[in-house]
Amino acid sequence: MSEHLFTITSHIIHASHIRGYSRGVLILAHGIGSSKESYEPFLDQLLAHLPIRGAWACDVPHHAASYLLNQDIIGDEPHWLDSVIDMLHMVNLFAAQMPPPIYGIGQSWGCVNMLTRTSSSSHNVAFTPTPFRWHGTVIEPVFETGYRFQRYGVEKPKEHSQHRMPLQARRRDTWKAREEAAAKLRRTAYYAVFDPRVFERVVKYDLRDMPTQQHPHAVTLTTPKAQEVYSYARPDPPFPVHEAAPDHNARPENTVVVLGFYRGEVKHLKRVLPQTLPSILYLWGAESIILFELFLASFDAAFRAARPVARVKSSGNLSDVGNSAYAQRVIDQTGVGDEGNGGVATGKVQSKHTKGAYHAVHLEMPRKAAEEVGKWLKKELQKWHEEMMRRKEQPSFNPGVVNPLWLEKLSKL
Repeated sequence: MSEHLFTITSHIIHASHIRGYSRGVLILAHGIGSSKESYEPFLDQLLAHLPIRGAWACDVPHHAASYLLNQDIIGDEPHWLDSVIDMLHMVNLFAAQMPPPIYGIGQSWGCVNMLTRTSSSSHNVAFTPTPFRWHGTVIEPVFETGYRFQRYGVEKPKEHSQHRMPLQARRRDTWKAREEAAAKLRRTAYYAVFDPRVFERVVKYDLRDMPTQQHPHAVTLTTPKAQEVYSYARPDPPFPVHEAAPDHNARPENTVVVLGFYRGEVKHLKRVLPQTLPSILYLWGAESIILFELFLASFDAAFRAARPVARVKSSGNLSDVGNSAYAQRVIDQTGVGDEGNGGVATGKVQSKHTKGAYHAVHLEMPRKAAEEVGKWLKKELQKWHEEMMRRKEQPSFNPGVVNPLWLEKLSKL
């Protein structure tokens, strides 16, 4: 570069905090419609099982407290992988307060952040998040797309209306008072099983005041149901208001969420799942029924190849995530690819079912969830400390001189 044409400035900056082979701090990722504060009772219980240096959580930009900051500029097309970049930014920003080891915990949609971070893949397209490499607990991950809705093996197109997305779009979102909202929410199937301490935080943080002249104490959802719905899928084809140019993007059927809607990021997640490098604990609710008595038969042959789809009866626990072929596909595919951790065979991928729990295990049974996660984390921390001790015993070396072991090996070529 010619100095007479350009002003050349040299900068010294901090390198990205989490290094590829660095080696506890907790990073938490919430699910759709939840807020970071809901994790607090779980963390209280987890502290009884192991020491925690710190726990960090952020509401994604279109949820909860972050939405209130961004409501005048937020759009209606959140990208799933943007939150991965945001969390990386948080880690870099507070690097001095987050010494390793770092462990991630995510639930439902929040697992997208955890599983993307733990991939060893580094060949992503520009501005696609460079994955993190920390160990993680993944609670009821939901990133299946490209499925048919079936019952008894028969296609049921009308069942698409029973997917959670259209149900969320029609849910009630305003109440005359916080007390009324609490009573109504507590009677719903989802919130009815929440631990009382968690539900207290739901009432406090997941609702916000929306006073009107008729109802001065009225409240609404802190995260608008619109943003919850937008988090699930994007319209296909795009609505005219979004179409700045003719839409030529190819969207294969394995990205379909429901008829007329898709979620493209899931293909990326399925692609990097076999490259998961650190240890992973999957935690499932043994009674989970979030698939609404609908059997999912994936179009994605590569993803389901590890385990054939099972046939299930149409009953109260039909197609539950924790015991389903879907769960087994996720487990079997984790870490088994190039540069992965070796998967279940190496003990780096484990799975636990929590009896009596549904989808939000850590919110329904924080004590039991903390017990399972605590036992696993304690073992992982011990492994980390042992590795650090071994490294301290290793001889020092000069980074400016070729290691003699390299020279010895190269001489045999």
